[in-house]
Amino acid sequence: MIIPELYKDFRNFVYATHPFIKLPAPTQLQYKISEQLQHGPERLVLMAFRGASKSHLAALYCIWRLYKNKEEKILVVSATANKAKQFVSFAKKVIDVCPFLQHMKDDSPGLSYEFNVANVEPSQNPSLSAKGLTSQITGDRATIIIADDVEISTTTSSEARDKIEHLSAEFEDILVPDRKDTRIIYLGTPHDSSSFYNRLASKGYTIEKYPIYDENGVNQEPGRFSDEDLEKRRVSKGDSLFQLQYMLDTSKADMNRFPLRLSDLIVSPDFKLASCREEYRRTTSEYSFAVKEGKGSDRLYVSEADGFEVPYTKIILALDPAGAGADSFSYHILATRNSFIFSLAHGRWSTGLNRQVMHDIQAMTAKYKVNEIVVETNFGDDLLLNMLKPNVRVPVIPVKHSTQKEKRIISTLEPLLNQRKLVVGEDFISDETLMSQFCNLTPVRGCLKHDDEIDVLAIGVNHLNANLNINLKAMRDAEYQERLDKEIEQMMGVDSSLNWIN
Repeated sequence: MIIPELYKDFRNFVYATHPFIKLPAPTQLQYKISEQLQHGPERLVLMAFRGASKSHLAALYCIWRLYKNKEEKILVVSATANKAKQFVSFAKKVIDVCPFLQHMKDDSPGLSYEFNVANVEPSQNPSLSAKGLTSQITGDRATIIIADDVEISTTTSSEARDKIEHLSAEFEDILVPDRKDTRIIYLGTPHDSSSFYNRLASKGYTIEKYPIYDENGVNQEPGRFSDEDLEKRRVSKGDSLFQLQYMLDTSKADMNRFPLRLSDLIVSPDFKLASCREEYRRTTSEYSFAVKEGKGSDRLYVSEADGFEVPYTKIILALDPAGAGADSFSYHILATRNSFIFSLAHGRWSTGLNRQVMHDIQAMTAKYKVNEIVVETNFGDDLLLNMLKPNVRVPVIPVKHSTQKEKRIISTLEPLLNQRKLVVGEDFISDETLMSQFCNLTPVRGCLKHDDEIDVLAIGVNHLNANLNINLKAMRDAEYQERLDKEIEQMMGVDSSLNWIN
């Protein structure tokens, strides 16, 4: 039977169903979410803290839409097939136990992941169906699509997010055409600032957030979560996880999850190809350039140099051939002096080693006065080595790796960055491909779809690590004494040019 009060206002429908599914009266926050589900925009991202009941309210919303119009076709997509089945099971249970929904109950057996309401017109698409993220949805038709927690801890890699993004584009093709009331609603909790949910704003979606505490620090669910209980959860989970799951604040989780920090880079736009200063340090002034992939409060800072202009101790060219056609053939030219490593140049070729690439390598070797070429040979690139050696006049050194790539890169770069020993120029921080890999690298296997740029940097740094165990003060003192000795010799008549004592 149709009850006008329930038909007109979804909040009344939620209130009426709760006693029959053994739930207390809805809270004020649940009413807010319910109102957003009913009156929100056609393209909506609804983020709410863990335990806010967004999934159960979404299931009730699906039933309410079918209560209003039995010909609705609703598709629910969840991260896993099991989660999708739970959604369907809960929706069927609500219809079974609510007296005012008995006219919707269909006696046909149905399936665990879909069902029809009673007296619906024959159709290839059920009234409500739910599928996992990896399920086939091409060919489905729906008037409403609910994407319920499609981003979880196992779907936050770059490749998984690309798949979700592709799926979201497919949603538009699934919607029944010529219907003005079709909707796509995402429900979820972000895992970091690179969350797929945040990308949806640029695709015309409205993002609504419901943290446990509002901007004034007022608990939004005091009846369900007391302040004492929330504090226990904060202590148990840790502040960064609590901020992520309950305040929807990704900044602290980002800082813990992504170990390579922009703030640890020494940005020096004025060092030269053949020489550098003796020492570099970071200041407390923020750099004017902002990296869009930076996480939370992570920022670049202005650096300053000290000491004399000195030649580099060693310059290398690191090469990382493309693996199985997945990445570009990348290179990075690095130099070292006084325990610092300097990024002189970097880039990539879209091909394997050919005549033009060989010419480029020869030209860079001469221009930067490269001492050694380091080549990763994990893919059996003996041919590459055999082609390089007769065409360059410096040693070509093969390197191989057997450990997990992501952890290897982090274990190489993070200590260098923590000591603030990696000196880069503006070409480094303005390269969007490189900075995307730098900012989004995590220890999780496959976290990046492409990692060629950051990998070749790590290959070069690892090769130069032997040059980093230097006592900087002792080195500068020794260099000072050497200059002083030479200057005294010049003053005694060996050379009358005085260029530093004054």
